[in-house]
Amino acid sequence: MLDINNLSKLKVTELKKELENRGFEKTSGLLKANLIEKLKELLLKEQTTQQEEEFETETGETNNEKLEKENLEKDKLEKEKLEKEKLEKEKLEKEKLEKEKLEKEKLEKEKLEKEKLEKEKLEKEKLEKEKLEKEKLEKEKLEKEKLEKEKLEKEKLEKEKLEKEKLEKEKLENEKIEKNNKEKDNEKKLEDHTSKKRKYDDINKNDNSNNINNKEKDIESLNKKVHTSENINDESKCTILITKLVRPFRVDAFEKLINQYGQGTEHYWLNNIKSKAYVTFFNSNDAAIAMKSLDGLTWPELNRTKLVVESSTLEESEYQKKKELGLLTNDNSKNTRQPPKDNPKDNNQSQQLTKESPSYTNKSIDSLFFKTKAEPSIYWCLNSKSQTDDRKRVHKSKRRVNYNNNSYNRRSHYY
Repeated sequence: MLDINNLSKLKVTELKKELENRGFEKTSGLLKANLIEKLKELLLKEQTTQQEEEFETETGETNNEKLEKENLEKDKLEKEKLEKEKLEKEKLEKEKLEKEKLEKEKLEKEKLEKEKLEKEKLEKEKLEKEKLEKEKLEKEKLEKEKLEKEKLEKEKLEKEKLEKEKLEKEKLENEKIEKNNKEKDNEKKLEDHTSKKRKYDDINKNDNSNNINNKEKDIESLNKKVHTSENINDESKCTILITKLVRPFRVDAFEKLINQYGQGTEHYWLNNIKSKAYVTFFNSNDAAIAMKSLDGLTWPELNRTKLVVESSTLEESEYQKKKELGLLTNDNSKNTRQPPKDNPKDNNQSQQLTKESPSYTNKSIDSLFFKTKAEPSIYWCLNSKSQTDDRKRVHKSKRRVNYNNNSYNRRSHYY
């Protein structure tokens, strides 16, 4: 017997012979180490087989007993396999049934969900239809209400127009009646004067003709004074002064506000700042009504202060107009009342204008000034050489003062 540990001492030829003896013929091309490893394997197998044979002999077991044991073990294994297969089949069947149940439940849930969604859609459509119908009905109601309101407004406007026309007719009739009464009064006065004349004639027939003519002239002058005094009193009450006007407001709206009363305005004048206005009416009654209604009125609506209305005259309005345009002369200032004192600069400018143009009063405004095409029109004129020189001097002096102040501020900053 060969020792496994002493194989390395053998030669290659010896190793190949022993391998061939043990049934291993493919030894060509192998190295010594490979041959040794294969011999070791074969020797180990031989040892194991010998040990098994010895073990069988010792225990005294025969091959039949081994076969019976193996058959019993095989039967057990087959039974176990069959049982396992049965269990697996049962599990698979249970799983299939469970899956089928789950699928059926899912299908039922999906059907229920679909039915719910369809019901919800139908309900939403119904609600939308109802909303649309309600909106249509509401729109129809609103349109009907609008039409009714428009009809009522039209009727109100027509009634107001008719009432205004009636009032205007009544006013015209009253004015006619007043005129007739005045004419009758004047006729009565003339008759009285004529009766007086006749009495004087009867009494003083022997007087000279010159004295009689002088008396007649005196009587006629008295009658004229009476008529003129009545007209003057009426004209003096036709103008009013509106103060405490606040911008912004449009001139059209102001005209509408004024022309509401009576026959309307004859003419009016606003200052450049639009803070006051002189308005003249055709009649004193219209002026009185306008003064009562406009005094204490808040116009425009955004104005916080209330309007103040006073009676005025045409002379005062013309004086204020000329004063603002710079067309006053010494003669005009003497005839009219003296206005409040203004700044000395404005007085100097007005004096220069009067000196340079003494004939302004005889000319129209359009001939004296340039006029803009846009409305309300603005009048403007060119400055004279003296005015331009004065403005240049003032501008230079302001620039010097500003420069000196800036330089002083810079020095103080450095310190």
